[in-house]
Formats: sequence, C-alpha cells, structure tokens
Amino acid sequence: MQRVALKIEGTVQGVGFRPFIYRLARRHSLGGKVWNAGEGVMVEIEGRAERVQDFIKSITAEAPALARITGIEMEELAPLGYAGFAIIHSQGVAEGRVIVPPDVATCGDCRQDILNPTDRHYRYPFTNCTNCGPRFTIVRGLPYDREKTSMRDFPMCAACAAEYTNPLDRRFHAQPVACPACGPQVSLVDRQGRQLPGDWLALSRTLLAAGQILAIKGLGGFHLACDARNQRAIRELRERKNRPHKPLAVMGRDLETVAEHCQVDPVEAGLLTSPAAPIVVLRKKPGCRLPEELAPGQASLGVMLPYTPLHILLMAEGPSLLVMTSGNYSEMPLCIDNQEALESLSPIADYFLWHNRPIVNRCDDSVVTIVAGETQFYRRSRGYVPSPMEVPVDGQGRVTVLGAGSDLKNTFCILKDGRAFLSQHIGDLGSLEGEANYQESLAKFKALLNAGPRVVAFDLHPGYQSSLMARAMGDVVHIAVQHHHAHLAACMAENYLNEPVIGVILDGTGYGVDGCSWGFEVLRGDYLQFKRELHLDYVPLPGGDNAVRHPWRTAVAYLYRYCGAEAPGLASRFFADKGEEIEILARAIQAGLNAPLAGSCGRLFDAVAALLGVCQDISYEGQAAVELSNLVPWPAGVDTEELARDLSPYPFEIKEGVISPRLIITGVLADLEQGVPKEVIARRFHDSVIAMVVEALKSAARASGPAKVVFSGGSWQNHYLLTLAKYCLEEIGYQVFVHHRVPPNDGGLSLGQALVGYWRWKQYVCRGTDAGPNS
Repeated sequence: MQRVALKIEGTVQGVGFRPFIYRLARRHSLGGKVWNAGEGVMVEIEGRAERVQDFIKSITAEAPALARITGIEMEELAPLGYAGFAIIHSQGVAEGRVIVPPDVATCGDCRQDILNPTDRHYRYPFTNCTNCGPRFTIVRGLPYDREKTSMRDFPMCAACAAEYTNPLDRRFHAQPVACPACGPQVSLVDRQGRQLPGDWLALSRTLLAAGQILAIKGLGGFHLACDARNQRAIRELRERKNRPHKPLAVMGRDLETVAEHCQVDPVEAGLLTSPAAPIVVLRKKPGCRLPEELAPGQASLGVMLPYTPLHILLMAEGPSLLVMTSGNYSEMPLCIDNQEALESLSPIADYFLWHNRPIVNRCDDSVVTIVAGETQFYRRSRGYVPSPMEVPVDGQGRVTVLGAGSDLKNTFCILKDGRAFLSQHIGDLGSLEGEANYQESLAKFKALLNAGPRVVAFDLHPGYQSSLMARAMGDVVHIAVQHHHAHLAACMAENYLNEPVIGVILDGTGYGVDGCSWGFEVLRGDYLQFKRELHLDYVPLPGGDNAVRHPWRTAVAYLYRYCGAEAPGLASRFFADKGEEIEILARAIQAGLNAPLAGSCGRLFDAVAALLGVCQDISYEGQAAVELSNLVPWPAGVDTEELARDLSPYPFEIKEGVISPRLIITGVLADLEQGVPKEVIARRFHDSVIAMVVEALKSAARASGPAKVVFSGGSWQNHYLLTLAKYCLEEIGYQVFVHHRVPPNDGGLSLGQALVGYWRWKQYVCRGTDAGPNS
C-alpha cells in the first residue's frame, strides 16, 4: 500500500479538474480526497503502489482540455486506510500559484441544452458547465469558488445544486452554474432604463432586423450591435460612436454564414470555433456584397462566432450577421456596469439588452489573424487572459516585476515565479477614465496573483502616462526601458531566447535615447542592453503629433527633406488646397520650431500614402499604413518564393548606419509623374522596405556573421512585409523569430519591459550599481 500527497499547480481550478481526479481515482480503485487550495489542487491518494503510480501518470496524460498543469509536487505519507475517495471543501488562502482560466466559449453540450425545448436550460442565456462559460470576468478571488465570484448573489435551486454536487455531472462545481429558476436574468430596456414588456428575445431580434442599435451586455463588457447588412444602421452607428473609418467587427451565426462572405481556411476555422473564440481577421471574398461601411477601404473583415448562450439565442433567428463593436466611445474604456452603460451609451444605442450578473474584470474581445499559417495577435484579451507564458528567467524568478506597458494599446505584465502574466487589453491611457481603468485592472490583477511587484519597468518617454504612474509607485525599484529595446525583448521572451539577437523593430513611434522619435531600428542586444546598429534617416515633423494625425503634413516634411528646391512646387501640386498651411509648415521645418525629428517606418508609410492620395488625414492609429497595404494584396496562386524573385524595390542608400529613403521618395514621385498605377507604386514601395531590412541586416551582421533575428513593432502586422522579409532573410541563412503569442504592436510591449526589468535588477541592482544603460 502507498499513500501520496500531490500538489498540482497551474490552470487547475474552474476547469473540471477535481471531478477528473475523482473519476480517475475511482477507475484505479484508489482511496483519498481532493480539494482546492490557495496554491493549487491538493490530492491525497492511497492504494496499491502500482495503481497509485498509474494514477499519477494519468493526471498529465488525460488532464481536462482546459487545464494547464505547470507543476506537480509529491510527498510520501504513511497509509491511513481510506475507505473511498471524496471531494472536500476548499481550504487555504490564495498564494498566487493558482491560475484562473480565461473565459471559454459555450461548448456543444450547453448549446444543445439551450436549444432543446425539453431541457430545463432551454433558452436560458447563462447556461454553462465545467467545460465552458465565464471565468476570469467573474472572479473576485481565489480559491476559485462560487462565493468568490459574481455568482455569489445567486443561490442555487435544488436542481442546480444536485448537478453542482454530483462528481459525475459535467456541471459539478461549475461556479457560474444556474438556470431560469435561480440564476441571472436578462432585461430589454429603452434609453430611460424602462423595461420593455414581452419576450426579450423576440423583441431584440425584431429591433435588430428593423435597423435599431442595441447595447448588449456580454462576458467582459457591452457590445454595440446592429444588422451588419443594414447600411443605414451601420452609418448611424459610426456617426453616433464617432468612428468614421476604423473597421467594425461582426458576429456570424455560424461558419457557413461567415464563409458566404469571407475566405476561411482550416486554420482560421479552427480559431473561430476554438474555446477562446477570438475575432479573426479574414479576407473578403471577391464580390463580397456586405456594406463597404463595415471596413472602409479594406479587403479584410474581423469576424467572430457566437461565444455565449445569449449570442447563440439572439442569432438563431433574425439577422444572421451582426455588427459587434466595443461598447464605448472611441478610445474610452469598455462599459461593464448597467447604469454606466445607460449614461454613457444612450447617445449611441436605441435599446439596452442587459443582465444582472456583475462583470468583475473588464475584458474586450481578442483579435487575431493568420500569417503564413501562423497566428498573429492584434489584441490579446478575452479567451487568453490571464493564461501565463513561461519566459527565460533563472531560478523561477527571484523577484516579482511589473511591466507598465505603453500609452496606446496598453497592457501591463506581471512577471512572477518564472511566468509572465499579461493583462487584458486596457487600451488608450489618454483620458482620466483610461487611467482609472488601468489602476483598477492592475489592482485586481495583483490581488488575483497575490503579487506585490518589487521592480517596475516602464517606457523611457518622460511624458507617457503609463511611465508617470509607474514612477509614482513607492517601495519599488524603478527601471526605464527604451521603447524599441522592450519590443526586441518581448519577441525574445515569447520565443524563449536568452542570447544576443539582432532586432528589426518597425513601428510608428518610440522615444529614443537621443530624444528623437525612433521607429525603423536595427538593434543588436539582449535583455540587459542594446546597441543601435542602423536606423532610418530623421525627418522633421512639423507640429509633432499633429503631423501623425494628418499624413499629408508628413508628406510635405519628406518633400522638403529630400527634394530640395523642388519641394515647394511639389507640395503645392500634391496638396493644392493646403497652400497657406504648407507655407507655415515650411517655415517651421526651416526654423526647427515644433518640428521634432522622427525616423520611423510608420511615418514613411504615412508620407507615401499621402503622396499617392490614399490617405491624407486619419481617424484611427495606423490608418494610412493599413490603407496603403490594402493596395498590395497577396496575388492569388502565387507562392512566397515566386514573389520574392519578383521584388522590384526603389533604390535607397545606407551610409554610416543611416538608411536614407531619399531615392525611394524621388522614385515614387517619378512613377506618379509617368502615370504608373498606384497599386504598382505601393507594391514597389513595400518591396523597398523589405530590401532595406535585408540590406540593413547584412550590414549589422557583417562583423559576426548570420545571427538570430527578431521582428517586432506594429508595422510587422503587414502580412506582405512580414512574410517576404522573413523569407528573404531565411534564404540567406538568418534564423528569424516573430510574434505568435503576444501582439507585435504595443500590446506586447509590457512583456519586454518586464524581462528587461528582471534581468537589469538581477545584474545591476542586486550588485548595488545603477540599473544599467538607458535607465
């Protein structure tokens, strides 16, 4: 006989792990007990030694699909003579070693229940089990038990309690379990909060079909919804939300509905139907008849499938395709509270479809795409957070580190016990509401992980709100991290690299150590430090951020930088309606007044987009680059090798570590003069950026030969650039690593900050010296 105590750590609460252990013990004819504890799932198992060992092997081999085991500790104990096996009440307090699972899309069994007229969960919009439903968005604390979730205010009826306490039922200890008799309820109300009489489901479908805009409360916040085929409704939603151009996500009834309008390959279908159920950016089919207003000027569309019972019921009849965009004004935090939504969204929504289950943790939809068969995140949030990733720190990490993130597309990252926990999408910190959301989300995350950071790493930019909040934190070591070094470290970390690399960091902007705006960088470095090997030539940006919002101003700056005496005439010709403004810009450039120097990939894209007449003013970040890239679709039936052979870049110059795009700009102008189609010029421009990357890498690596290369920064969300640049470098011997687990944009920046913070703390602070270069 053998008796063993097991401590199982990881994502093991809220995923059906205890009933799994119970069934496993019964199968092996073993006695003992299992319970949730602050540090994980605890098991005492007793029986014949060979059966105990088979039981232990089966834990990792057969674990529930949603479980993620990060460690199992074993201790031999004296046999007690257990007569059976039992699941007992939770014990202990949270130690931060248990991982709350992400929210999970409705499983097939629960979907059948809500559509089955004979089931007691028929048409109930909060049906769930241990395999699906809310997790992170409802949890208040650990261990993960009902009283520590927002379901504590909904006592179970006898029928639900019977399922909840039956170890062989799939709803055993599913904390959000409920039914129409005892659980949360849905209401349909008008802008004054008055409930509409009648069947909320039938009324909601009717309103959507009639072109009305509904604010719908989901798992992690409100959505604003309307019929995705109704052009008038979409225009009205855009006008009310103040979102003139940024693409709107849609939700399709099923895969067949999505496939009517978009190209869906097996990998994309797998993502759409996965437990995470993210928004997947898909290519529209040729001749797609959906309104252009869904994604103006774009060849793609962000699509998701229903991931809650409420969504499934709403879309079973009525419109089969709904706009489902975040329930907020542009760049403001997502609404999660009913009264807050009524006050904030009444100017946008005609009606509100809400419920009375509180949302504890705000969590927006995740957004992904597929590039060369691999997943790339635009936004990592619902369905993935708070799942951690293993990162290269020694000794399981001796200190807890906070990476504060950026001011746009913000996430923060807590590095603890060798694992990086990235937050949900926080978004823009440029408002008091954004700051409050950041502070509140951080406090909840720290409590959930029982994490008290001793080191805080943040962006070097002195004016970033995230940096100001980080610097204000007391009793911590403060470490400033240059923006593009953090990008390099983020890509290293998610690929588990722990050796020097060359980083090609392409993005819109990042504060450089020289005070200029960087964004086209070839860096050599590791987590401790970096050296800037090459960069794009600086161009003065008249008006600073104003030039970013108005790409035509950036184009004027490029003309004055590279076209000499011809610049005034060219600027007047391309932007004929801006005569007086051009004169002001010219004086500012010549005098160096409010014209900060910038050398970024984003601004180069802006300039070319404006010169081609593609986009002269933007209403969302990166719009000009996105619309320019839409002129360069991947040709049907052409593989990467063939495209790489046919690259046709404009000439450019590299001298003394500076990459000059002068000949690219003059080449674009010459092609425009000769009437070359915009699509051809746009492709040649993209080819030029690829060629600049390849030649810059060759120059940087010349001293030490081929090296490992990481790509990071928002510009690498361009499929054409990423695929061809990676292919061209791999063909000449480089090993190229890209982002697959966190976004290449600033949504992944906090991961890199946390890693740099950890290694600098270990290298410098522990030794009583300064926290290293650029700090």
